[in-house]
Amino acid sequence: MGWVANATPEQEHASRFPLVISINVVFGLIMTIVVSIRLYIRKQNIRPDDIVAAIGTIFSITFNILCIMQTKYGLGLPLHNRPLADKTLFLRWNYASRPFYSLAGGAFKLALCLSFIDLAQRTTKKGYKKLVATVAVFSTLAALTLLLMNAINCIPVKKIFHPEIPGHCLPYAAYNYAAASIIIFIDVILFLLPIPLIMGLSIDNRLKWQLCVVFSLGLLTTVCSIVRTTYISEVAFGDGDSTMFNLMSALEINVGIIVSCAPHLRPLFIRGARTMRSRSNNALGSKASAYGNQSLNNAKSSRIGKFSRRDSEELILEPMAPYSGNWKRLESPEKRQITKTTQLEVQSELSDLRSDRKSWAV
Repeated sequence: MGWVANATPEQEHASRFPLVISINVVFGLIMTIVVSIRLYIRKQNIRPDDIVAAIGTIFSITFNILCIMQTKYGLGLPLHNRPLADKTLFLRWNYASRPFYSLAGGAFKLALCLSFIDLAQRTTKKGYKKLVATVAVFSTLAALTLLLMNAINCIPVKKIFHPEIPGHCLPYAAYNYAAASIIIFIDVILFLLPIPLIMGLSIDNRLKWQLCVVFSLGLLTTVCSIVRTTYISEVAFGDGDSTMFNLMSALEINVGIIVSCAPHLRPLFIRGARTMRSRSNNALGSKASAYGNQSLNNAKSSRIGKFSRRDSEELILEPMAPYSGNWKRLESPEKRQITKTTQLEVQSELSDLRSDRKSWAV
């Protein structure tokens, strides 16, 4: 028995349920990890936007699970090729998933707006907070409106699960195109909203552009929304296969929550960069210390070793002078020699060097 209930081997093979399951699992896990890291970083100072993002994550995970469950009852197959025995079950699972899509989308948009309001505390733009609050209210009301419209898409509601009974339903294409237009409009506003705020911050210009790039990742959500919209006609006027429409819905809210957390992960990247820089400096210090040790050992070896000098060599060699890093000639009544000393920065080695200085002459 395969994954798709009441399916023939041909239907099981034709189903795209592996794609739906893998995308929902992978992006659901990435989203959960990113939000968990965000909460860990800000655990000492949890703010309302963090709480809203966490709630949105719960809604999104629920939507992912319900999408996966729909594949067991026909999602992944064209409408005409789905097992008839599972038609009602599929419609019930699909109906159950709709509210969580609206709630998850509304939650991450509200979390972004709350982040903008918190960021506005550092500027002198008095009207900006009111503008962000207006966008937050509008996006939240839009999400709740879509939630309500999905709940009463048909009258009576029973007609959603049994299309053959008398009643009326909203036109699928017209309703979804209108809903998608509102969602994309809000996404574009949220993308543009932080730019004037960031440019007004009293921070380094490089940091301003970094923040702009991070917040511009919100365009990925808009891209998902646009791609999702292109599949409406396939469901309404094509073969009725809603696989890609549902899959892009899951991607939209998963990616939306992930990118809404991106600005709050900056301290983690800064800490990682500092750690890498510190390790690099330590490695350079170790190499310098090793070079110093080698120089010291070479000097001691040259002191201990036995050499046979020619007469010409005797003329250019002289006792060591306590002079760091340069050649120095010393007049000696006994010998004329040239030596080179190396100053070590390691305290223990420098002590040894000083104690043996008198015997370093070669």
